[in-house]
Amino acid sequence: MGLLVDNILIVVEGAKTETRFFKRLSELTNNNIIIIAYNNNIYDLYRCLKDNESIDTIRMLAYGKNNVSEKD
Repeated sequence: MGLLVDNILIVVEGAKTETRFFKRLSELTNNNIIIIAYNNNIYDLYRCLKDNESIDTIRMLAYGKNNVSEKD
């Protein structure tokens, strides 16, 4: 049984290399793919989320971060 999804959120560390890679990959799917560059060490994000379970993850990613790509 496959998992069907309409939206995929990809969080990348940097806005250049990773973003280009996932933009190309997104051309292979019909899903809505949103790529967000965290613009910081991705392990810092992991630790922050792990240590603070009450954090609103989506708001944290959206606040002050760049939504660099969206495929409709």
